[in-house]
Amino acid sequence: MSDKRFENMNKLVTKYSKRGYIILDVGSGLHKIQVKGCKVIGLDSRKLPTVDVQHDLEQTPLPFKDNSFDIAFSYGVLEHINNLPELVKEVYRILKNGGKFISFVPHFSTITAVCDADHIRFFSSQSFYTFDKDNEFNYFNTKFKVKTRILFHTFLKPFEPIFNYGIFKKLYEGTVLRNIIPCFLIFIEMTKEE
Repeated sequence: MSDKRFENMNKLVTKYSKRGYIILDVGSGLHKIQVKGCKVIGLDSRKLPTVDVQHDLEQTPLPFKDNSFDIAFSYGVLEHINNLPELVKEVYRILKNGGKFISFVPHFSTITAVCDADHIRFFSSQSFYTFDKDNEFNYFNTKFKVKTRILFHTFLKPFEPIFNYGIFKKLYEGTVLRNIIPCFLIFIEMTKEE
């Protein structure tokens, strides 16, 4: 992750945080987020200086008690996970009521999604609504309230409000527009509701 992107991730998580929050950085790797006044725990399968808890994300349960975290954060991790529904259910379990799972994944239209040999899944802006409490096809017993935004590269940023407005997100992803104007990332905000 570039220094600028790392700085932006820290700012974003700080925006969602309050002093004293306990934050889990899922798949933190070498770039564990830093939020002033909060305790950040880095979780990764690799033993690195920035990793506080070493654990294979494919293995559940995660080594934390129920309702332990105010925020769980991941950047560029979920596209590597075979056992994604189980991991999301675990994040739900360890979040406090009202806690947020904030994540970034590559959009299926970007070359980034398909160029890495270890990416095992692709995402649209609708992928995480499977975990939404109001989705009739939520078979995972999670009561998340899900919001997503599609994000574009810097020179295409002016398009973001248009393509994130109402039905335009589905129209964009379901038409040739996604090939003409490829998206970069999906921002996911999932709030745990009881």
